[in-house]
Amino acid sequence: MSTTTHSSINTANAVDAAQDHEIRMRFMRIDAKTGELLREFWKVVEPALPKLLDGFYQHVTKEPQLARMIGTDIPRLKTAQGTHWARLFNGRFDHEYMQGVRTIAYIHNKIGLEPRWYIGGYNFVLGQLAALAVSKYRWKSDHLSAVLTAINSAVMLDMD
Repeated sequence: MSTTTHSSINTANAVDAAQDHEIRMRFMRIDAKTGELLREFWKVVEPALPKLLDGFYQHVTKEPQLARMIGTDIPRLKTAQGTHWARLFNGRFDHEYMQGVRTIAYIHNKIGLEPRWYIGGYNFVLGQLAALAVSKYRWKSDHLSAVLTAINSAVMLDMD
């Protein structure tokens, strides 16, 4: 193939990827306002994250199969999770974010982490995030609803 043909294919692939990203964001109800809400809520999540991750790994390691997979990697995994959650709550869902979640998915597949465990882990985290949101916004029901919708949209995209 000629250089021009490769360039045309790469351009077409980039356009397809951009269109797919736009469609995915729209379908998941993620827009600029979602990003604003996530960034605002990160100020609540960030200081609570160490405790949340402690609870998460206590929960996860109660399952012997998962405890064996994790082994002694909890400190490293907490650091990686902290980085990931910061990226999710920046609300940009850009190329860097998408590459990061693809890498995580690849690793989960490589180690044989079944979706039931992954989804169950997200269930734990969503419960904690919802409790934080209710605690922060309980007197502002419309804002609480918007924040919970933003969290759910972002987490569902992340699981996808």
